[in-house]
Amino acid sequence: MGVSGRRTLADEQVWLEFWKGGAAHSICVPRARLRQWRLDLIADGAVLIRSVSAEVAV
Repeated sequence: MGVSGRRTLADEQVWLEFWKGGAAHSICVPRARLRQWRLDLIADGAVLIRSVSAEVAV
């Protein structure tokens, strides 16, 4: 038997775009950790721009 091609939300990657230190940045994070990444970035002084599913961004 082969491995299923089915993906879950936990597997999905999200591009998180933010502004920090005078420049725009983007990182790809697992959707399951998106909330924590957002909170950490805000606590570190970043301004969140948007988050986009990595599949949509391709």
